[in-house]
Amino acid sequence: MSLNLDQIRHIAKLARLELKDEELSKYSKELSSVLSYMEMLNEIDTSNVKETCQVTELFNIKREDDVKNFENITGILDSSELKKENNQLKVKKVL
Repeated sequence: MSLNLDQIRHIAKLARLELKDEELSKYSKELSSVLSYMEMLNEIDTSNVKETCQVTELFNIKREDDVKNFENITGILDSSELKKENNQLKVKKVL
């Protein structure tokens, strides 16, 4: 696919780029080359290729929650210098 200078100017305007005339011709060739490559990729038959959303084959490791009652609450609370109230540490408001 070949892009003319007007198309390159329009693309540059959309990208908010100010290009000089020599840059226009340079980018015209480069962008045309990229688009030609994309056209070549479009010719490949991918109808039998399975879709992938993740290629590393990693997965989340999950475990069941195992709820346990903690017996030594007072020991934990006593290890803090903060005030205690109703078996909880009392802290300042954070707002």
